[in-house]
Amino acid sequence: MPQETWVNELREIGSSFVIRIRNEPVMEIVSEGPELTDADLAAGVTWQGLVRLGSKWAGPPLRVVRVEIDEHTLMLATDLEIEAELIALIYRYRWQVELFFKWLKCILGCRHLLAKSPSGVAIQVYCALIAALLLQVFTGKRPSKRVMELIHFFFLGYIDADELAKLLKLEKYHN
Repeated sequence: MPQETWVNELREIGSSFVIRIRNEPVMEIVSEGPELTDADLAAGVTWQGLVRLGSKWAGPPLRVVRVEIDEHTLMLATDLEIEAELIALIYRYRWQVELFFKWLKCILGCRHLLAKSPSGVAIQVYCALIAALLLQVFTGKRPSKRVMELIHFFFLGYIDADELAKLLKLEKYHN
């Protein structure tokens, strides 16, 4: 699927995006600017403008923000009309979002969504987070894969409550 079609589909459903453009893209610069602020420069932004990507781009131009991070140049395409420093920040925090969902899936066992509606997904995520907080209060440490395995063993009947408390080093709960 051509990039233009994919971007137009995102726009049609009302979804905003910040995506990285790789490999020295072919760009036709429609307009440059606006001028970068001190906050933009502090965030590593070196340029922004409206461009058409590729040689056959026929849709509306995209906003592209160039960011220099640790001797790497990132070209970020977006439809957001916010400060360039925030575009750079959104991209930097994407990894934290990915790590959160990996933790949610791998540690808390939310591998599949139980609902398709936004409110159903929100309820599932809230329940998983509440369970994680309760486990943290009970054990005194952040839930890990090992802690979750021990709790599963307890619920399957392989270990009893005293063994669970001993393995989790919960002095106040075992004899």
